Amino acid sequence: MSLVKNLAFVNNKWVPALSGKTFEVTNPANGNVLGQVPDMGTEDTEYAIKVAHDAFKTWEYTTAKVKNHSSVADLGVGGTGEAPVK
Repeated sequence: MSLVKNLAFVNNKWVPALSGKTFEVTNPANGNVLGQVPDMGTEDTEYAIKVAHDAFKTWEYTTAKVKNHSSVADLGVGGTGEAPVK
């Protein structure tokens, strides 16, 4: 699974910007294009903040054991943000 996405992870889903717009991300050392990312506007940002805030209301009371086996694992990282050992 590649962690390179041209989408934003919002509300447990990979989504484009509402506008459909993207912009290039470049390597500052050599100018090479690394990829495209969604150009998230105000409405996208406000929605992402709202759903993150709502999710945290239950997440903060979730045990570490449950967090480690949650959908965060679907991103290829553990609940600590570290890459899993294979």
